[in-house]
Amino acid sequence: DVLFRVENTRAQKELTREARQENLMKAFYCPPLKKPYDTVILVDDIYTTGSTAESCTRALLSAGIRTVWFLSLAIGHDDRIQL
Repeated sequence: DVLFRVENTRAQKELTREARQENLMKAFYCPPLKKPYDTVILVDDIYTTGSTAESCTRALLSAGIRTVWFLSLAIGHDDRIQL
């Protein structure tokens, strides 16, 4: 009950790097926490441009979480995107 997707966004695989970042800008929300966490480990299935991790991390940090670690299970590759 810490991080919520609050906006239904387009599928990331259809978008360019810039569009991915814009697509997720306000997609996630972390409400004020009754018991704030110092550190959160964020897990995602695939890392391509980092847009999801960045958007989630922004929401978590704005709620007062001090440190966010990110773990990805796979790295995606898209020839349209330069990393």
